[in-house]
Amino acid sequence: MNMNMMSTSSGTMNVMSLMERAAELNEDGVYELADGAFPDAVRSFENAVRQMMTVCEQTTHAHHLQQQQQQQQHAVAPAQVCPAASSTMDSSSSRCSTKQTPTSTSAMDTTMEDTPTSTSSSPASTSTTGCLPSARSSVEVPFLQDDRFYIYSCTVTFNPSTSSSSTLTAATTMIPSSAEIAFYCATILFNLALAHHQHAQRCPKQSQEQAAALRQALALYQESAKALHTLQQRLTPATLCCCADDLLLMSLALCNNQACILAVLQDDATACFQQLFVQSTTALQEPNNFSMFEQSQVQEFLRNAMLFGTLQAGGLHDHAAACA
Repeated sequence: MNMNMMSTSSGTMNVMSLMERAAELNEDGVYELADGAFPDAVRSFENAVRQMMTVCEQTTHAHHLQQQQQQQQHAVAPAQVCPAASSTMDSSSSRCSTKQTPTSTSAMDTTMEDTPTSTSSSPASTSTTGCLPSARSSVEVPFLQDDRFYIYSCTVTFNPSTSSSSTLTAATTMIPSSAEIAFYCATILFNLALAHHQHAQRCPKQSQEQAAALRQALALYQESAKALHTLQQRLTPATLCCCADDLLLMSLALCNNQACILAVLQDDATACFQQLFVQSTTALQEPNNFSMFEQSQVQEFLRNAMLFGTLQAGGLHDHAAACA
C-alpha cells in the first residue's frame, strides 16, 4: 500500500468518526431540547455543525487523493501491458475519470461547494444509490405551539454507521457521498431551527427578543431547505424513490414552519402558504407510505394553508391585532 492510499484510508476513517460524533451531538441536542435546556441544545447542535464542516473539508481532500491514486495507476498501467492493449487502457481511463460539479448549500457554503459530485459509473463514484440513514425521532420539542397555526415540532436524528449510500473505495474504506453530507447538514440545521423557534415561542409576545429569535429560526430553516435541495439534486432516481416520503415530509415541515414564522412577523407569507397548499394537497392525493400520525401532520399543514387564505381574505393583520 503506497503512502497516498494509506493517507486516504486514515483520512476516511477520521471522516467517519467525525460523522458519528456529529450524530451523537445532534442526538444530545434533541434530548437537551426536550428537557428545556435551550443553551445546551444550541451548543450541541452548533458543535455538530462544526463537525460536519470539517467532514466537508476532509471528504474533499480524500476525493482529491483518490483521484491522484487513479491517475498514478493509469499512468503506470500502459508500461505493464502489451502495446495492443495500451489504447484500450487509455480509453477506459478517460471513462473512469471523476467529474466534479460543485454545488453550494446552507451554512457550509465555503466548504461544501468543493465537495465533488461524481457522475462516473466506476466503483469510486460518489453518487448515492442506497437509502439515507434517517429516523424521525419520537422526541417532540415542547412549548412549540401557536394560537393559530400548527407548528411541526418533531426532531430528526441519523446514524451514519447504518448508511448504505457511502462510497466503497479501492482501499475498502467508506467515503460519505455528497448527498449524505447534505442530508446530515439539513437535519442538524433543522433541529437547530426548532430550538430557536421554541425559544421564540417562550419569549414575551411581540417583543424584540421574540422577533430576533424568530428571524434566527427562519434563517436556519432556509439554510436547511437549501441543503435539502442540494440533496435532492444529488440523489439517483432509485434513492429518490426509496426516500421520497422522508424527504417530502421534511420539505413540507420546512415550508410550514417558515410560513408560520412569516405570518407571526407579519411579513409576506403568501408564496410560502401557497406552496404549502399545493404540496400538501398533492401529498395527500398520491400514494405514500406515511403512518397515520404523519398523515395527520400533512393534514395540519393543509389546514394551515387554508386558514391563512381565510385570514388573508378577512385581513390577517387585523386578526393578529385582535388576538394580541
